[in-house]
Amino acid sequence: MPPRCSFAGRLGLLLWAPRGARRSGGLFGVVAGDGRESDSAEEYEVRAAVFSAACCAVQPAVLPVARAQEERAHEVVRRALARGLRAEVSGPGDGTLGARIRAARLVPYQAVIGDREADAGLAAVRLRDGRRPGAVPVAELLDRIAARAADRGAELWSAA
Repeated sequence: MPPRCSFAGRLGLLLWAPRGARRSGGLFGVVAGDGRESDSAEEYEVRAAVFSAACCAVQPAVLPVARAQEERAHEVVRRALARGLRAEVSGPGDGTLGARIRAARLVPYQAVIGDREADAGLAAVRLRDGRRPGAVPVAELLDRIAARAADRGAELWSAA
């Protein structure tokens, strides 16, 4: 097996194996049987490196269902930026909701805003690992994301 890099473990890097099994801390490369790098060696494919929320370029991706919720989505992004988070809106002009969710699959948090959520000041939360905690107040969501980013942990969501 190729050598591991301890730097990845300190960052809280998680690697996804080909069948979806999680591996923590370690970068895999191409290594020959005698430990030297080689073009003919067996390759270990890393499908996607999954970083903690603190290391991600976008922490929450805000996804309005329709154009009617775009203003509310931009307001959520402004509030996130004011808290020091990195957020962006992926509006209906970027494709269907399903396509936008797939495009943001490596973003730790997706905040989907439909009619009900916009009227009530909520956001329906989807996590990178597939969990759906449900609709939560926007202020609570941003507080949770900021706290997770500050502690630099790999855990995305815990019961309140």
